[in-house]
Amino acid sequence: MLTNNEIKKIGIIAGSGDLPYILIKELKKKGIEPYVVALNYGLASFLLLNSVPFIKCSITEVKKTINFFKSNNVNSLILLGKITRPNLFGILNIDSDAKILLKQILSNIGGDDKILSQIVDFFEQNHGFEVVGAQAFIENHMFAGTINDITSELEKVDIQIGREYLQTASKFDIGQAVVVRNKQIICVEGADGTDAMLERAKSINSNVKYGGVMVKMPKSGQNLKVDLPTIGIKTIKNCFKAKIKAVAIEKSKCFILEKEEITDFAGKNAISIVSV
Repeated sequence: MLTNNEIKKIGIIAGSGDLPYILIKELKKKGIEPYVVALNYGLASFLLLNSVPFIKCSITEVKKTINFFKSNNVNSLILLGKITRPNLFGILNIDSDAKILLKQILSNIGGDDKILSQIVDFFEQNHGFEVVGAQAFIENHMFAGTINDITSELEKVDIQIGREYLQTASKFDIGQAVVVRNKQIICVEGADGTDAMLERAKSINSNVKYGGVMVKMPKSGQNLKVDLPTIGIKTIKNCFKAKIKAVAIEKSKCFILEKEEITDFAGKNAISIVSV
């Protein structure tokens, strides 16, 4: 296993969202050359502007992805960004390596964590790459402190209930977030994501003053190389709309984006953001 100081080039399979942009900028600052497979075609203009070697691929072009990395002598990979699950019945053009990967996934199908772990195993065991976590290169975007910590005793109790629930529910590989109000779980994150969960919480909390707390953390035993939770200003604004008073995130295991905006918004709207 190479250390970060020994890695001179790294491959990125990039989905949507801000994290791939942030990672690429940080890698270049550190003198590491990124080679990018862009599943998010909107990334292309940024890559061209920053002289980053890349190809555009669909999620079914796995052989093209592998050949791109191997032809550039890339040995380490990062999987980062949001990737929409494809409709398996709508896939028409799928290459030979994608068929192998799909067969492995379907032979032991599960939730997101199991699928992502199988993808990691495919690249590592089938093709000899080392998959590494993005957090090792963008550590300044890992949340480990507090923002506007004014949590009440009730909120602290609700946070603990949320943590215990997520730890227990991890074995079902369902979601990474939960909303707890007055010692009761009112919403659980599903495959539709955190913002959809908060929209449900907004509806449930429409006639109450205290909307509870949101707890967000990786699943117990989750492969931390991929799919770490992410918090951005949109999520915090959606918490505010749902009357949520506190957000708890597992320490150093969650990306935080737009921290200055979040700090300003949380302070103005009496929302606590704490690491636990």
